[in-house]
Amino acid sequence: MELLQAYEAEYALIESWLDMVLPQACVDAGLEVMASKPPEHVSIIARDERWLRVSQEDCVDALLNVYTNTTRCNVVIIADPSTPADFLAEKVRATTVGAKQIGWTFLAVDDHRLVCFFEDMDLTASSGRNSGWVARDLARMLRWLLSRGTAF
Repeated sequence: MELLQAYEAEYALIESWLDMVLPQACVDAGLEVMASKPPEHVSIIARDERWLRVSQEDCVDALLNVYTNTTRCNVVIIADPSTPADFLAEKVRATTVGAKQIGWTFLAVDDHRLVCFFEDMDLTASSGRNSGWVARDLARMLRWLLSRGTAF
């Protein structure tokens, strides 16, 4: 029974990060996100993932798939087809030096899909690379990557 309780406690932590901490960090960064349904070809959604829609005037429209566990966060950015083909690639080129220094890795799938990985976080830590720090950094990075301007 203790193992099941530990498992449920870990998922409660992950779900609260996905449902409260990350959305608040996005609000603080000026990025409007709302819960969304996944694309039609996605039939199963895990407890530790969320689909979010970004739709605001100064950003490109995008669908985000956020997956996290207690040590890693992955975000798949699916930009709207109307987004210029080199938009995400140019944003990544302009930001990867700083992002790599703090632990983010980017993988371009194609012109409209980008995967962002962050390893070595610790949702259970009270300081350092903890949930709040990673959420704030992720929100600011997403705001930059999706922003139509060079500053926000």
